[in-house]
Amino acid sequence: MTTNSPLIKRITAMLLAILLLLTLVSCSNGQFKGSSRYSTEFFGTYVEMICYDYVGKNEQTQLDLTWSSVEAILTDIDNSISLTNADSDVSRFNALEGNQTISISNTTALMIRIAKDLYSKTNGAYNPCVYPLVDLYGFSARFTNITTEQEYAQMAKLPYDRDTLSQYSQQLPQQEYIDAFILLNDFDGITMQGNAIDGYTLTKSATSVQVDGTIYYQQIDLGGIGKGYAVDMVRSVMADNGYQYGLFTCGGSSIYLGKYASIDVYNGFTEGDYNVGITSPRYSGTVGNNYMTTKAMDTVVSSSGDYQTGHYYMVGQSRLCHIIDADSGYPINYKGSNTQSGICAVAIFGGNGADGDCLSTALCVMGIEGALEYLNSDDNVNKYQYIITLYNSEQPNYCEVVTNIADYTISQSAQGYYRVVSTTVNGITTYNGQLITE
Repeated sequence: MTTNSPLIKRITAMLLAILLLLTLVSCSNGQFKGSSRYSTEFFGTYVEMICYDYVGKNEQTQLDLTWSSVEAILTDIDNSISLTNADSDVSRFNALEGNQTISISNTTALMIRIAKDLYSKTNGAYNPCVYPLVDLYGFSARFTNITTEQEYAQMAKLPYDRDTLSQYSQQLPQQEYIDAFILLNDFDGITMQGNAIDGYTLTKSATSVQVDGTIYYQQIDLGGIGKGYAVDMVRSVMADNGYQYGLFTCGGSSIYLGKYASIDVYNGFTEGDYNVGITSPRYSGTVGNNYMTTKAMDTVVSSSGDYQTGHYYMVGQSRLCHIIDADSGYPINYKGSNTQSGICAVAIFGGNGADGDCLSTALCVMGIEGALEYLNSDDNVNKYQYIITLYNSEQPNYCEVVTNIADYTISQSAQGYYRVVSTTVNGITTYNGQLITE
């Protein structure tokens, strides 16, 4: 089974590929250079800020002051939503029984409000309440760094945990737990009250389920929004400190791209886009390598998919990943057989990071028909640029690409990926492929 790898392995992979889905290519020359600050202390992942500035104008002092502000923001967010910190707002909420209330920070309240908004707009495709199901399949924070049978044997167990680590890749969870945990997915049942001056409270619904004598209540995970929210906050800090050239990445799936710039004696001042490499989510010979490159600047990028190391495992020929469909109780694309088809990767450019994080996950759940209906709606058409990758396990050497990014800004570098869309002058995108027939 491929469970969550140790953090150092994930960091090594990110340093080699730069990002799990998106690879940023940049350089610096002459008297205009980039300096970076990074940490592994937040969100259980790797975060890095790169800022470009002129050499000699106290750039390191300014960078350190900026990074101190960034660390304070990341600490506040992590302390609000961490699932490994028992004192965080989300952990305290998850420990409640039904119909109980806790006070929460303004930071948590802002993320709850955003989550509520995206839950409504996506008709529940984005749903923080799937956390019990995520845990059931072995993708929650409890499983971080659990890679051996000995480590698994020493881990605190819940009644539905498998007897051994290897059993996760041998069998699905018991159906009675899947059916029960689906009943805990009503995010509307969780209510927030208060204001920024007097404070906020969060109340859990009275809903509970019982399996084999154990009672389970609603639990949430805001990890699908927290990194994007952090990107938005850091973007503001960088702007406030005069850094229009640079970038910030949070775990590889949430990124802010400013402008890229350099100065040298031959070309003078150069300003422009970053090259953004889209990583191949399939084919053993190309996974981890870019199959497409596009350009972007002054934007945020969010990505989700079913292929990232540590976020999926195989049961037979079926891939089970950490993105769960709240309605079915199963990971995306699982159809109860060895044949799987659907969206395997999404990259969203534009908007803000918090919304983008939610939306990239939601589009994976919606499937291509629902995703395009959402993206083509009056509220969203031309709001985002996107690259959606589709696959069908019955055609293992063929993937389809659905994107509204212009052909002249895209460079394809791998075989097996085919663009299958048409886009009108009004921005409406139509799927013309053959992999998805229902």
